[in-house]
This record gives sequence, structure tokens and C-alpha cells, in this order.
Amino acid sequence: MAPRPPQARSTTLLLRLCVLLLLLPSAASAFHDTNLDPRYKQLLDRMMRADPQRSLMYQQKGNVMAAMQDRCQRGDQQACGIFNQEKQEVDRWAQQMGGGVTGSPPPQQPRPAPPSSVPAPPFWQQTAGPIPLGQVRGNRCTALGPQGWRVFNERNEGDGVDFLSPDATLGAGYLILGIPSTMLSTYGGSPESAVKFILQAFGQVPSEFSPNQRDRTGFNVIRWQNQHGIGLALWYTFPLQGDPLGFVLVMRTGLVAPQGDPQRLREAVAVATSIRCTVALRPPPPPDYTGRPRGTARKPRSDDEAASEYNVQLGMEYVHDRKTGENYWVSPATDYRQGGPEGPGYYKQVGNDLRKLSPGRSD
Repeated sequence: MAPRPPQARSTTLLLRLCVLLLLLPSAASAFHDTNLDPRYKQLLDRMMRADPQRSLMYQQKGNVMAAMQDRCQRGDQQACGIFNQEKQEVDRWAQQMGGGVTGSPPPQQPRPAPPSSVPAPPFWQQTAGPIPLGQVRGNRCTALGPQGWRVFNERNEGDGVDFLSPDATLGAGYLILGIPSTMLSTYGGSPESAVKFILQAFGQVPSEFSPNQRDRTGFNVIRWQNQHGIGLALWYTFPLQGDPLGFVLVMRTGLVAPQGDPQRLREAVAVATSIRCTVALRPPPPPDYTGRPRGTARKPRSDDEAASEYNVQLGMEYVHDRKTGENYWVSPATDYRQGGPEGPGYYKQVGNDLRKLSPGRSD
């Protein structure tokens, strides 16, 4: 796998995501100080007054829109697409909230909005129970995440992608990078040094790191903190063909921006572990994998299968509905039912009935 040239590395996906999260205003900063389209500034201001309990969500929505609008005006077509999606969502919210927001007379017989299009609370604020996940699709990469997660940046080759949360305070990334022996000194001389170099925005941002630890999934786990926020990275290497001293780095990262809630790091990491990309060379599983929880013998066939197992360390597992194919996160601590109608397991409410969910992802 050919590495990217050094002059291109300062603009890689992880760095661009970190910069966006850093530049987005904090929760205390209102979006009306930005150059956002006046129509949407006005709509969001009205929403904040009409629904003060969600004022932070509307502020953050405006911040994301302003950032995407600015990038769109500078020629970023992907940002243009995201900006248009955001405008449609705000227009939909405004119509649901009625004339007090849109400025038009309320309808004579208002009808409730479909539940699926009403802004949902963040998953960590939901009551106990399975958390529904949607598939977030890019060109070559997908992820599973709660409602509103989206692709932020993606390389055409499928060897790098970043996903962004609805409020733009969380990021999840995936990177495959070949580092030949001729470039090893640039990256610090070892795989762990290379990881730290990349997480420091290629040496540009001083960071504090926890000691590197090895998980039973075979991933190395390292936490870091810098001006871009806090994060956790899962990484390992495998040999670079034709270069005995070089290696290929596979890394998944979860990031919480300075204005975000550090307790949500597990959400970002869980989205990162769900990322799957179609690439010419599918990375093998971590070589130091030591076995699945509960003694299952079969070894993962790829890094994404091994990554999904790390969710146990986050206090969550995947389950799915066999009838619908829908995927969910569940917490063994709060969602497991010993006395369910079909025996012990995880269940979701379907009308007045409970439906037992099956282990793992549907895909």
C-alpha cells in the first residue's frame, strides 16, 4: 500500500475534522454572530425562543450550517451537499413548530408531525432500552450511529473517512496509512510514535497521552488530550509488503470537541468501531487477538469484526431485530432481561408486546 506524500499529510481527514471541531463556537457562543444565511439565522433564533429547552441544539445546528456554508462558498461540493441537507431539516422543523417560527399564520387544523422527522434527543439522554442505529453511508465507507450522524470527509480510495455527530461535538474516524522504512524517522521511529505524531496533527499540536495498553481484541488503546478536545484511538499494524522495516497502520479514533460532553466519548468510539470501508486491500485482524468474550473460538476475519468487539469495553453491545434487520446498541448493565417472555436476553417494545433481539449486527 503506497503511503501518501508528506506534503499532503497536513490536510488529512483526521486533522481537518479536528480543526472543524476546534473552530466551531462553544455552547455559549451563538450562531447569530456568523455569516449564516439570514433566513436560517432568523428561523433558528425563533426556534430558540419558542423551544428554550433545545436552544443548545439549535445553536449547534447553526454553527454547523455556518461552517458548511463557508466551505461551500469556497468550492467544497461535499460541504454544499451537507449544507443543503441542513437547510431542509431546519425548514422541516420550522413547519412542524408552526406559524410562530415560520412567520405565517398557523393552519386551521394542525396535524402532528411524523415522529421520525421530529428532532430526537441525543441517545445518552434517552431512557433505558435499545438505542436504534441507522446506517450512515459514504461513497466507500459506512458506519452505524444514532440519528443525525453523517459523513464529514472521505477519501476516494476508502482508506480514510471521518464522521460527524449532529451537534458537531463528536467525531469518529478510520485511517489506513502505509509508512515505509524511508519515512519512519519522520513519524518518530516506531508504530506508537507514528500514532502519537498523527494524533498531534502531524506534530503541530502538543498533546498529552495515556500509556498505551493492549486490549484482548488485539488493538492497542491510547487516550489523548489537546486543544482539539479529548479522544481515544484503537490501532495496530501489519507488515508493509516488500518493506520489512515498514508497516501499515490501521487506526480508529473517537473525539470529543472542547465544547462537547466528555461522557459522550464512548458514543464517538462506538461509531468509530462500526466503520466499514471497501478498499483494495482489506486489513487483516489484529495479530495479537486473544479471543472473544465468553470464550467463542472463531477469530475475526478482518479488523472491523475485531473492532466491533471492543464495544464490550464501552459498556454496550450490538443486537438486531431479525424481522426488520434494524440494529441497536444495548447496555448489559441496564437492558438485559432475565425474565423476558422468550427467556433471558435483550428486548424491544413493539406495541404492547416485547420482541426478543438477536446478538450482533444484522450485516
